[in-house]
Amino acid sequence: MERVFLPGGRPGQLLGVDYAAGEIVMVRSENRASEQKLFAVGLDGQPRGNPTVLPLGTLDGARRLGRDEWIGWGSVRMGERNAIAWALPSGSGSYELPPRVNLHSLSVGDNGRLVALSLYGALPELSDEIHVLELPEAKEILRIMPRGSSQPNAMFVGSQFFAYDARNAVRVLKIVP
Repeated sequence: MERVFLPGGRPGQLLGVDYAAGEIVMVRSENRASEQKLFAVGLDGQPRGNPTVLPLGTLDGARRLGRDEWIGWGSVRMGERNAIAWALPSGSGSYELPPRVNLHSLSVGDNGRLVALSLYGALPELSDEIHVLELPEAKEILRIMPRGSSQPNAMFVGSQFFAYDARNAVRVLKIVP
């Protein structure tokens, strides 16, 4: 087994592994607690792309979309509302989830322009919802409240379709550019 050294020589936290790309995705807290620096390291130990900062105080997960393109999820500040944040060539930003709502799953469209959030309420009276946002503005272009689904899944299928589950069935929508 060979030891892999991280950029900057400081420790980081493992977020995931992209087997297809041969990359390890990591995060490191920087000077301020609200600054999380994301970076990818190849299995050869070499940095891939530039480290990226997302405005999240707590980072629960992240996905690398391209060389210097990221989307992450967590909370803006410790113990506060959940959020997603992104850094794309077209712009950076963040989107706070409604109060007492959690992220079940996240799917990013092929071109990185659309993101689907499957949300569930932390209290029984809060309904589960699916939000589809257009990035980088975080413009909500679709909201689905699937009845009968607990923590629904939603995902993009290629570049032309969007699928989600509702009432024990899968619904597929065609994406119109």
